[in-house]
Amino acid sequence: MRRTLQEWLPAALWMVVIFALSSQSNLPTPPDSTLDFVLKKSAHIAVYSLLALLLLFANRKRPYASETAFVIAALYAISDEFHQSLVPHRTASFTDVAIDSFAAMFAILAFQWYQKRCTRRRDSC
Repeated sequence: MRRTLQEWLPAALWMVVIFALSSQSNLPTPPDSTLDFVLKKSAHIAVYSLLALLLLFANRKRPYASETAFVIAALYAISDEFHQSLVPHRTASFTDVAIDSFAAMFAILAFQWYQKRCTRRRDSC
Protein backbone atom coordinates (compact mmCIF):
# COMPACT_ATOMS: atom_id res chain seq x y z
CA MET A 1 0.00 0.00 0.00
CA ARG A 2 2.73 2.45 0.97
CA ARG A 3 4.73 1.66 -2.18
CA THR A 4 1.64 2.24 -4.34
CA LEU A 5 1.09 5.61 -2.67
CA GLN A 6 4.72 6.58 -3.28
CA GLU A 7 4.43 5.60 -6.94
CA TRP A 8 1.19 7.52 -7.55
CA LEU A 9 1.81 10.57 -5.36
CA PRO A 10 3.94 12.53 -7.89
CA ALA A 11 1.32 12.11 -10.65
CA ALA A 12 -1.51 12.98 -8.28
CA LEU A 13 0.26 16.10 -7.05
CA TRP A 14 0.97 17.17 -10.64
CA MET A 15 -2.72 16.73 -11.44
CA VAL A 16 -3.51 19.04 -8.50
CA VAL A 17 -1.11 21.63 -9.94
CA ILE A 18 -2.81 21.37 -13.35
CA PHE A 19 -6.22 21.75 -11.70
CA ALA A 20 -5.05 24.80 -9.76
CA LEU A 21 -3.66 26.44 -12.89
CA SER A 22 -6.89 25.72 -14.75
CA SER A 23 -8.84 27.36 -11.95
CA GLN A 24 -7.22 30.73 -12.63
CA SER A 25 -9.68 33.12 -14.26
CA ASN A 26 -7.06 35.49 -15.62
CA LEU A 27 -3.69 34.14 -16.63
CA PRO A 28 -0.88 36.55 -17.50
CA THR A 29 -0.98 37.39 -21.20
CA PRO A 30 1.85 38.88 -23.25
CA PRO A 31 0.81 41.81 -25.47
CA ASP A 32 1.74 39.94 -28.65
CA SER A 33 -0.99 37.43 -29.54
CA THR A 34 1.44 35.15 -31.41
CA LEU A 35 3.76 34.98 -28.41
CA ASP A 36 0.76 34.35 -26.15
CA PHE A 37 -0.33 31.45 -28.35
CA VAL A 38 3.16 29.91 -28.48
CA LEU A 39 3.71 30.24 -24.73
CA LYS A 40 0.34 28.76 -23.79
CA LYS A 41 0.57 25.83 -26.20
CA SER A 42 4.17 25.17 -25.13
CA ALA A 43 2.96 25.10 -21.54
CA HIS A 44 0.32 22.52 -22.49
CA ILE A 45 3.01 20.36 -24.10
CA ALA A 46 5.36 20.59 -21.13
CA VAL A 47 2.66 20.02 -18.50
CA TYR A 48 1.10 16.98 -20.18
CA SER A 49 4.46 15.46 -21.17
CA LEU A 50 5.47 15.51 -17.53
CA LEU A 51 2.10 14.14 -16.45
CA ALA A 52 2.41 11.24 -18.88
CA LEU A 53 5.90 10.38 -17.62
CA LEU A 54 4.75 10.52 -14.00
CA LEU A 55 1.81 8.25 -14.86
CA LEU A 56 4.17 5.91 -16.69
CA PHE A 57 6.35 5.78 -13.57
CA ALA A 58 3.30 4.99 -11.43
CA ASN A 59 2.24 2.18 -13.79
CA ARG A 60 5.68 0.86 -14.72
CA LYS A 61 5.27 -2.57 -13.07
CA ARG A 62 1.83 -3.24 -14.50
CA PRO A 63 0.86 -4.68 -17.86
CA TYR A 64 0.03 -2.09 -20.49
CA ALA A 65 1.76 0.64 -18.48
CA SER A 66 2.25 2.91 -21.50
CA GLU A 67 -1.30 2.53 -22.73
CA THR A 68 -2.71 3.11 -19.26
CA ALA A 69 -0.57 6.22 -18.75
CA PHE A 70 -1.70 7.62 -22.09
CA VAL A 71 -5.40 6.95 -21.47
CA ILE A 72 -5.28 8.52 -18.00
CA ALA A 73 -3.45 11.60 -19.35
CA ALA A 74 -5.91 11.98 -22.24
CA LEU A 75 -8.92 11.57 -19.97
CA TYR A 76 -7.44 14.10 -17.57
CA ALA A 77 -6.96 16.52 -20.47
CA ILE A 78 -10.65 16.14 -21.32
CA SER A 79 -11.70 16.66 -17.70
CA ASP A 80 -9.36 19.66 -17.43
CA GLU A 81 -10.95 21.35 -20.44
CA PHE A 82 -14.41 20.64 -19.03
CA HIS A 83 -13.29 22.16 -15.74
CA GLN A 84 -12.03 25.25 -17.60
CA SER A 85 -15.43 25.67 -19.20
CA LEU A 86 -16.81 26.23 -15.69
CA VAL A 87 -14.20 28.85 -14.74
CA PRO A 88 -15.12 32.50 -15.47
CA HIS A 89 -13.25 33.97 -18.45
CA ARG A 90 -11.96 30.53 -19.51
CA THR A 91 -13.18 28.28 -22.32
CA ALA A 92 -12.84 24.64 -23.22
CA SER A 93 -10.90 23.79 -26.35
CA PHE A 94 -10.80 20.55 -28.32
CA THR A 95 -7.49 21.77 -29.76
CA ASP A 96 -5.99 21.86 -26.28
CA VAL A 97 -7.18 18.30 -25.60
CA ALA A 98 -5.51 17.21 -28.85
CA ILE A 99 -2.28 19.04 -27.97
CA ASP A 100 -2.28 17.58 -24.45
CA SER A 101 -2.94 14.05 -25.72
CA PHE A 102 -0.29 14.32 -28.42
CA ALA A 103 2.23 15.61 -25.87
CA ALA A 104 1.47 12.67 -23.57
CA MET A 105 1.83 10.17 -26.41
CA PHE A 106 5.06 11.75 -27.65
CA ALA A 107 6.61 11.76 -24.15
CA ILE A 108 5.75 8.10 -23.63
CA LEU A 109 7.09 7.08 -27.04
CA ALA A 110 10.27 9.12 -26.54
CA PHE A 111 10.84 7.46 -23.18
CA GLN A 112 10.30 4.00 -24.68
CA TRP A 113 12.74 4.78 -27.48
CA TYR A 114 15.31 5.98 -24.95
CA GLN A 115 14.89 2.81 -22.86
CA LYS A 116 15.30 0.54 -25.89
CA ARG A 117 18.35 2.47 -27.04
CA CYS A 118 19.97 2.08 -23.62
CA THR A 119 19.10 -1.61 -23.46
CA ARG A 120 20.61 -2.32 -26.88
CA ARG A 121 23.79 -0.42 -26.20
CA ARG A 122 24.07 -1.72 -22.64
CA ASP A 123 25.42 1.69 -21.72
CA SER A 124 24.63 3.58 -18.62
CA CYS A 125 22.19 6.09 -20.03
